[in-house]
Amino acid sequence: MSGSPPDPSGSITVSGITIEWRPDGTCTFDGLPVAMMWVDTTLMGLMSGVQAMVGAERFALALQSEGRKSVEADWQVISRYEDFRDGFTAIAHIAAVAGWGHWRLLALDEGAKTCRFQAVNSWEGRYQQSLGECWGSGMLAGKLAGYCTRLFDTNCWAEQTAWIARGDPCDEFEVSPSQRSIEREIQDLLATDEATRADMAVALQKLQTEIAERRQAERAALESEQRFRELADSLPEAVFETNADGSLAFVNRRAFEEFGYTEKEFAAGLSAFEMIVPEEREIAAANFARRLRGEPVPSSQEYTALRRDGTTFPCILLSNPIVRDGRPAGLRGILVDIAERRRIEQERLQTQRLRAVGELAAGVSHNLNNILTGILGPADLLRDRSNQPELMRELDTIVASAQRASDLVVRLYRSVAGRDETVHRVEVNRVLLEAVQAARPRWRDEAQARGVHIDVVTELSDVPDVAATDSGLHDIVINLLFNAVDALPEGGTVTITTTGSDDGAELTIIDTGLGMDEEIQGRVFEPFFTTKTEIGTGLGLATVYNTVSGWGGSVSVRSAPGQGSTFAVFLPPWAGEEQARPAPAPASARRARVAVIEDDDTVRGVLGRALAENHAVDTFASGQDALKAFQPGQYDVALVDLGLPQVPGDQVAARMRAIDSHVSLILITGWHLPEDDDRLQHFDLHLRKPFARLGQVRAAVADAIQLRDARAGDC
Repeated sequence: MSGSPPDPSGSITVSGITIEWRPDGTCTFDGLPVAMMWVDTTLMGLMSGVQAMVGAERFALALQSEGRKSVEADWQVISRYEDFRDGFTAIAHIAAVAGWGHWRLLALDEGAKTCRFQAVNSWEGRYQQSLGECWGSGMLAGKLAGYCTRLFDTNCWAEQTAWIARGDPCDEFEVSPSQRSIEREIQDLLATDEATRADMAVALQKLQTEIAERRQAERAALESEQRFRELADSLPEAVFETNADGSLAFVNRRAFEEFGYTEKEFAAGLSAFEMIVPEEREIAAANFARRLRGEPVPSSQEYTALRRDGTTFPCILLSNPIVRDGRPAGLRGILVDIAERRRIEQERLQTQRLRAVGELAAGVSHNLNNILTGILGPADLLRDRSNQPELMRELDTIVASAQRASDLVVRLYRSVAGRDETVHRVEVNRVLLEAVQAARPRWRDEAQARGVHIDVVTELSDVPDVAATDSGLHDIVINLLFNAVDALPEGGTVTITTTGSDDGAELTIIDTGLGMDEEIQGRVFEPFFTTKTEIGTGLGLATVYNTVSGWGGSVSVRSAPGQGSTFAVFLPPWAGEEQARPAPAPASARRARVAVIEDDDTVRGVLGRALAENHAVDTFASGQDALKAFQPGQYDVALVDLGLPQVPGDQVAARMRAIDSHVSLILITGWHLPEDDDRLQHFDLHLRKPFARLGQVRAAVADAIQLRDARAGDC
């Protein structure tokens, strides 16, 4: 053996292999740790002593086991090469320097996954030969089997076919895939009649190891179970575990709170099916059984949960099987209360319905207002020009009927679009008492007509002022009050209360009447839905809902058949400043030049005739026609309809203002616009169709003339 001079660092190179001695007493060959010992006095004595104690077969298996364990470090060297043959040559070179003898790869069949190896001057074989024993080169066999297991990615076993200890020139091994393992070989050995005390000692040691491992696993399981329970108790949903028969094995704290049972009642063997309403237990039990059998079942199911006090709530059950020892032992899951989710979904659907109806109502109200203007306008003109009492009475009837139709259009629009007034500071109790006083004669008359007695009781607390309107809140109280009175066909009591906090004021109206089922409760705020087959329009509660929502508040209902109803209205507190409305300008008697731009022939004609008595009037059926004729200083006032074809009224007004900055512009429309609508910025005044009296239009024109003169400096 040749080597290079000693290196001061503690390493030398032998046959290209770097051997290093470290201060901690270890030695490495190219980084692989090795043990150096004297052959006769140390290694041979150690091997012969252990072999004599445990027997040749057990000793050979132990060596194979250790050989397999050493493969990890060897494989780091082998895996540096793309071809196993090259990698094996490299590790064989290191082994030769370390005293393992000279290894050769005699054959490699990748298809059959077999290898044949040879080792000349193997230290294992030589030492056994010196001892006069032959238990086989077990460590080398374990290494070679481990190499092939890695190479072929399947368990392999090395069969020794030649033995140096028996006088052969080398050790040889056939390695191929096999079901044999060190553990199984030891078990088979223990099962024979040849078991010795050493065998029993090995078995006892294995049993003790298994017991220790089992205890450790049990401790880990207990710790895991404790962590699971602590986590479950911190969750906001009900968590549960069941046994295979459906009885509850565990529930978290949220489950106690949600269902109202005590720990003692749960411990008494409460069934999970008792948490579900009776009519759904059969399907729940069937799903439970299918889940345990491993049949396909949706991981979540919807049920109606049943509390201890008899109340119910909708829920979703999410569960998975618990498997112990390969068998289903129950279910583990979470129960989620979806009452709030359903309420939100219901509100979303209602909002969608209201939006669709609102679009319809807006168009209908615009067209109806044009028609009503065509009725109210001529009737008003005739009334101004007539001195016949009978004709005046008939005209008054026409006007009154048309006005009622106009009011119905306003209610229709507000029921789906909400009120459009700007909110201001409102004293809740004052408006409530005024509304109750105003409604008193009517509900008393209704009670008398039915021959029943109805009491209306108010229980008012100090509440903050709210952001609303007097008229809107007045209408809300009236609507809810008569809704409650109508629910008392046999008489009863209506209690109106107010409570307040820094967050706002709550108004509740409670009746002792018929009550409602869940289906009706889900629809009471829909436009046109009513249970009053003779007199109901289905707009009252829809108007309440949308008006309150428009103010940033909320409305809810709680009821049950035969147990009366409670409507609760929550309103946000007032947090703004009052804004003084500008006083209307005094009317001007000056004759002016007026343009009327309206696409509806009837409305255009009515306005033209009404204004022609005092002013020079030109009428236009479209915005394009008006803009073609419009010149600076040509008109003092222009009345512009918003819903003009092709060019909308607000754009017509903007172009007119650009041509003549002095002209006064009056918006006339059947649409219901909120005061913060951007389209209003182009106009000086706003008139909503239908006009109750044409004098209202004449007064607006007079105000507009004064505004025009003030801008132009003519006054």
